[in-house]
Amino acid sequence: MIPTLQRQVVFRPSCGDAGTPPVDLWYAYTATFSGDAIFDLCGSTFDTRLTIWDACGGTELDCNDDNGPACLGLQSSIVMPVSNGTTYYVQVGGYGTETSGTVI
Repeated sequence: MIPTLQRQVVFRPSCGDAGTPPVDLWYAYTATFSGDAIFDLCGSTFDTRLTIWDACGGTELDCNDDNGPACLGLQSSIVMPVSNGTTYYVQVGGYGTETSGTVI
């Protein structure tokens, strides 16, 4: 039997320090409305970074590392238009190798 090889794909956002390689959480969000959506990590207990992609391996739609429109300081947030029924891929990470703490 030939073992299956797994390849780690690294998606480096345009903002912040993603670490080497970034250790991030990913979420798929399917919009249930059309209009502005707020993605935020306000209240998290570590220095966060937030990136929205249109697909896995796709195009980065927005990125924020600190002082986003919904929260100040080291927490990230993004306000962006979404379309009903469209799935967006949300990458949640921290500064450098910071990945522990509470994500709200």
